[in-house]
Amino acid sequence: MLKKSNELLKEKHPIIWVLETFWGWISSFFEGLIILLMSFLVVMTFVKVFYRYVLNNPITWASELSRYLFVWITFLAAWFVFKKRGHLGLDVLVIALSESVQKVILRVGELIILVFLLFVLKITPDFLDMTFCQTSPSLGLSMKYIYASFPVFSILVIGEILLGWINPERISFETTYKEIKTNDKVN
Repeated sequence: MLKKSNELLKEKHPIIWVLETFWGWISSFFEGLIILLMSFLVVMTFVKVFYRYVLNNPITWASELSRYLFVWITFLAAWFVFKKRGHLGLDVLVIALSESVQKVILRVGELIILVFLLFVLKITPDFLDMTFCQTSPSLGLSMKYIYASFPVFSILVIGEILLGWINPERISFETTYKEIKTNDKVN
């Protein structure tokens, strides 16, 4: 079914198909990065605990690295959940409204998110320049690499919003609310 809709999109809207394909590669890369970082964090935590409690010789830089990995994982996972439209929300009022009003409310919400993230991206270069010389205590790593997690998150979410606006077949808040209404009727 997915392959058929992909071919149909390729025939009807080749530019959107190219954008979706390119975005699919980017998404796959960052989804893999989430898995890789999470796996590394689990191994790092195990090694840290082993060294501290079994060998009685704590690794001083491991806590700092774990903290920075967690920052990146948090922002990448937030993008992933946004992509799947899985964030928690108080949507009781929105679900009760008509579909046309829901669409307007949800597009306004996306617009607010988009404006905020574009503002963040506008001030990001200045912020990263300020943190260029700031280094982490144990690793000596430039903090700009840690703080870059939010602009990366911002770009990914902006991409999801814009692709959702130009591709009507893409998962959206509207389809999510339709699924919720359908599930409520079944239950």
